[in-house]
Amino acid sequence: MITLLSPAAVNHDWLALRSLVQELYRSGIPLSQQEKPDGSDYRLLVIQAALLELLAKRWQQVPPAWVAEVGSLEEPFFLVKSALQMPNLRQLCETQAPESLKKRNIFATPNFLEFV
Repeated sequence: MITLLSPAAVNHDWLALRSLVQELYRSGIPLSQQEKPDGSDYRLLVIQAALLELLAKRWQQVPPAWVAEVGSLEEPFFLVKSALQMPNLRQLCETQAPESLKKRNIFATPNFLEFV
């Protein structure tokens, strides 16, 4: 299921992403048991690791061990697409993004995915 989170995030499909996160939460499966996805697309792998780490912190769980092995993106990636056109929103994302995202060069609002 986690492999579906990053394509939805990359495509800025927030309805699908929120639904997938809700489904993951309701499944009751500990995040630590999420298997490492196919690493053929490094960008997707990094985004998946960042999202898992973000959710693990918010849900007071332990992320899977493989998350620690995943680095960051070379180019910044904004999960909030409108941040590319709105300077104030971009600055908010760059300065206040959750740490699990920011350390991987991924940016979003501070409350990204808090309300799913």
